[in-house]
Amino acid sequence: MSVPTDGRSAQLVFSLPYREYAHPSCARLPSNTCVIFQLTDDPNDRKELVVTSFDPTKGPGPELTRIARTSGHEGWAEELSPDGTRIAMAGTGTIKVLSLRGKPLHEIKVPGSGPLMEPIWGPDGNSLFVTSGGTLFLVGLDGKIQILINEHAPNASLALPSPDGRHLAIMAEGSEKNLWMMENF
Repeated sequence: MSVPTDGRSAQLVFSLPYREYAHPSCARLPSNTCVIFQLTDDPNDRKELVVTSFDPTKGPGPELTRIARTSGHEGWAEELSPDGTRIAMAGTGTIKVLSLRGKPLHEIKVPGSGPLMEPIWGPDGNSLFVTSGGTLFLVGLDGKIQILINEHAPNASLALPSPDGRHLAIMAEGSEKNLWMMENF
């Protein structure tokens, strides 16, 4: 769906066949790359993650790659890089960075973490924000790992940096409503 910011009604851009999992992800300007990550159709055979390009106004484009899902890939989450050239996949204790065509580029181990959730690229494309069990990590592609919020904090599940990298919105479960300000991360 396309939702105009002026309050007009949402418009259908395109629809997909029902699939249990379909995750859209777009790069930032000046790139115009958008992809949809989907599992293969057969519910008994979820062995591939299908990456298909799409145009937000015209609809789906060509399939770009299929990424094999071997045992241990359950629970993996993925995101397109800000420049639209790479894919980050986060799993249990590991982040894999692949080319948009599915070729491996980096693998980063995050010691002491469990399943890593929602890899969100930093604005410069050289780092990723991931969470695990309420701990928020900043993971550099160079392998440098920084804990931004430890496990004693509310259950952080998602961190979204502002485009200029100066602010970080954190989604966390809980009944308290607090605003945290962090600097120099």
